[in-house]
Amino acid sequence: MVDLTANKEWDASEIAPKPEMFSELIARHTGPVVVLNLLKFKPDAVDGRTGAEAFAAYGAAASELVRAHGGEVVWSGKPVAALMGNTSDAWDLVSLMRYPSAGALAEMTSSLEYKAAHHDRELGIERTTVIACAELPALEP
Repeated sequence: MVDLTANKEWDASEIAPKPEMFSELIARHTGPVVVLNLLKFKPDAVDGRTGAEAFAAYGAAASELVRAHGGEVVWSGKPVAALMGNTSDAWDLVSLMRYPSAGALAEMTSSLEYKAAHHDRELGIERTTVIACAELPALEP
């Protein structure tokens, strides 16, 4: 069982994983989970890098951890236009990550390796929305 209390010191952060959110997800959903990440970078990461550069360092480490926990990067890309919705919600990067279960995702984000990599994420991200999704069967034409 994953120790979800391991992330309690991150409670002050708007960007860090929240143990109670993972507990709720694990209780409600037992199958694979696809995580939608919407990311807006800081112009400056305060350590001499841009926010995008700091996030890229996080991304390199996190991609390895995703794979080590049975997950995969499904897709990532740079938004080019908001066609509907609030254009003030402009994002710099969108990605989809698939995990075999919510438990695998929680285990990854509770690991010491993830916490070490997360520092660069904190430095690079101005704001984010992260949504866990259940996959549905493909729609038939």
